[in-house]
Amino acid sequence: MNTNFLKEVLNHAEAACGKKYQNKLLVLREERERFLNNHWQRKKAPRELKKKQRDDILRNIDFDTIVYYAGKYIKGKEYTNLLIKIALTAINYGELNSAKYILESLLGKYLGFLDDAFMARTLLLLGQIHFYQNNYDSAIKSCNESLRLYNKLKDDNGIAQIKNNMGILMVEKGYLNEGEKLFKDSLDIARENNLFDLIAKTNMHLGNLYHQYGDFNEAIISYNNSLKCTEAEVTPETKTLIYLNLAITYKSQQEYNKAFDVLQKSLKIIQVTKNKYHKGLAYIVKSELSLSNKDYASSIAFITTSFSIFSEIGDRLSVAETYKILGIINRETGKYDQSLSYFENSIRINKEMNHKLNLAEGNIELAKLYIVKKNIQEALKCLAQSEALFKDQNADLRVKMVKELKETIQE
Repeated sequence: MNTNFLKEVLNHAEAACGKKYQNKLLVLREERERFLNNHWQRKKAPRELKKKQRDDILRNIDFDTIVYYAGKYIKGKEYTNLLIKIALTAINYGELNSAKYILESLLGKYLGFLDDAFMARTLLLLGQIHFYQNNYDSAIKSCNESLRLYNKLKDDNGIAQIKNNMGILMVEKGYLNEGEKLFKDSLDIARENNLFDLIAKTNMHLGNLYHQYGDFNEAIISYNNSLKCTEAEVTPETKTLIYLNLAITYKSQQEYNKAFDVLQKSLKIIQVTKNKYHKGLAYIVKSELSLSNKDYASSIAFITTSFSIFSEIGDRLSVAETYKILGIINRETGKYDQSLSYFENSIRINKEMNHKLNLAEGNIELAKLYIVKKNIQEALKCLAQSEALFKDQNADLRVKMVKELKETIQE
């Protein structure tokens, strides 16, 4: 658990609960740390319990104690307002399990204190977390219930946000046309109401959709439309994601210097926001850029860090992406058996999650391994699968790319 996140949570709680609460927490913490450290210092303590693990244990206990004891000092709406503030902080830092725990508590134990507006927002945030953790059915359920409440409230801001989120879900499930329609609906409402952060987000997601189609130039236009919103109008988290997606598109076009420059802008923001999820995404891109320079040591360092982050968060699709990159690194360094193992892990996860784009891309990289090993028949099988998946998504430019690769190995 991030120490900066914990400090911010503590600041929120102390501001809401007062001096007596602050003193109580200090006493509890001193007693707990003295008790645990005394036991850890004994020879009977498990050797595998390293310092980092001990620190993590203490931070998790601190978080639970902060949240629980706040409920003894403030009640009703005061407490639920604090909880939503903590959940938002957790999302911003990428502490998704903590955010999920808080939001589910709100919709369970504290439901009686929530009005429709508060519940709609809580469901919107919970839907986002389900999405990040690839629980798409749960995400859609939360989004639909949130949209019902926002429609009841006639809240254009909420409706636009939910339509944007549902657009992302449709795209991830392979329903690209439905996703594009939802993005455009969201963008229209956002423009009518001058919701600049949402305008930036929706343009970014349209860019991601065009990237998925293989239309990189159109994607860059959408990302640049996002960047037209000023710093004051867009949150640091949104700006980070725009830069990350722009870097990915430049990388896809093999414009590595541009990709590196944009990535550095995202990393500069991440140093301030400390967002774990964004850091994991940035390190995937950084690993791929290191790979393009044949800096294998750096590439492995970044991708294994990314693997650790996404494993902790529970984002299986991003874990699959790290496996794919590990497969490429091992392929390029001549470790073909290891490469095959990583590609198979990536493909297996993407099949389980039914993510067609990632599955198609994984099969292309596996085909390249078979080409190196001169197993042309297996390579053609993988490319045929990729071509079918891209056709299913109407990604004509990507279909063309696969056909061109097939032609080069059949000559």
